[in-house]
Amino acid sequence: YTTSLPPPSPSIDYFKLGVQNFTSGNLKTAIQNFESSLKISPTSETWSYLARCHAESDDDSLAIICYENGVGEDCYDLDMLLGLSVCYVNEGDDVRAKRSLTAWVKNNPLYNSIPSSDVEKMLESCLRIKSTPELLRALGVVYNQSRKWSSAISCLKKSAELEPSHEVYNKLGATLANSGDSASALQYYNKAIEIKPRYARCWLNLGISHSNLRNYEDAVRCYLQVISLNEDMKYVWGYLRVALTCLERWELLEKAGRQDLEGFRADFDFI
Repeated sequence: YTTSLPPPSPSIDYFKLGVQNFTSGNLKTAIQNFESSLKISPTSETWSYLARCHAESDDDSLAIICYENGVGEDCYDLDMLLGLSVCYVNEGDDVRAKRSLTAWVKNNPLYNSIPSSDVEKMLESCLRIKSTPELLRALGVVYNQSRKWSSAISCLKKSAELEPSHEVYNKLGATLANSGDSASALQYYNKAIEIKPRYARCWLNLGISHSNLRNYEDAVRCYLQVISLNEDMKYVWGYLRVALTCLERWELLEKAGRQDLEGFRADFDFI
């Protein structure tokens, strides 16, 4: 657990509160809610939501711990296995990512007849049975892993067309950015933020893409938005200082050094 809280009250539905706060983007409160819920009744669904909270806070290492706990409770939960594989790829753990994707295929009633082989070939074989948004996301993950950018982008675009979500748009934006196309990434990050305006990880990705494109004014606003949404993401102050230096906004560097978020509101608009 990452928070120090008083003993939870059995009369409070912490899980329901957590879902509400997660949906609205109040991740710090949602994390507290889900951790309280786990102390009363540890379920795979609660672990899954807690993992998503940490993933959306740009903390894949904590998300992995939560997903692994959730899979320990229910090894057949396909959403958790897919979410876990994404986090493994983000952390550069290709071996565990492939293991998680293989489990996703083998535990999926649509595809469990596919013979065991290389995970990429298994997923491509699944396409011949039925193309689903989840399968296309899984292929997007494995193509990201092998740096087959055009194939990953194609799969994620098709997944987003079938089932648009803030998560798939963010992954599509990140894939485009990783392929060297930060300009095209912007529209998909913005689509994700339209769906979930308080999506801290996506605001950070958007800021990095703006920095790559030398749109430093926009980058600064994005970094400030991240910090406003999640004060624990303190490393973003470093990104902010670099962008301010590129803008030659020397008078604001002192505020960044003091981590004086409120001091920036006169110059930049953020929630």
